[in-house]
Amino acid sequence: MKPKSCYAYLIDILNKKDFSTNELRLKAQNKEYPPQEVDQAIELLIRQNYLNDKRYAENIIYFYSKTKGINWLNRKMQEKKIPNSIIYDLLNEIEHDEDYSKLAEKIKSKFRIQSSSQIDQALYLKIYRYLGYNGYDNISNVISKVKQII
Repeated sequence: MKPKSCYAYLIDILNKKDFSTNELRLKAQNKEYPPQEVDQAIELLIRQNYLNDKRYAENIIYFYSKTKGINWLNRKMQEKKIPNSIIYDLLNEIEHDEDYSKLAEKIKSKFRIQSSSQIDQALYLKIYRYLGYNGYDNISNVISKVKQII
């Protein structure tokens, strides 16, 4: 049986889910394909628009930005080995002064809050930790905006 070409292997992987260019390169290198064949296959995938780091990063931002902060998004994209220039450009476009209603709904359901008057010091600290874990900056500001919505 003839072994799969690097291109065919990478297409099979991309059929299952999206990957960044660097993630795919590592997967192909782990399968011990020759570096030149890996480079050619990746270039072909980019030309055919099957592989696009910017689109992949935009999808990550679209999926997570309503409930995650900029720091979390940054870590997630670095973990996916997306180039820093793309990460920087896309995160600068995000306006986190926008609609906090989805975040407020998430906090209301997670902490079972009916009104903002229920938020005492202990609950405030829990929300603070939750937002910090989810990558939000200036958490006190975020909490005050969420309290206005609740």
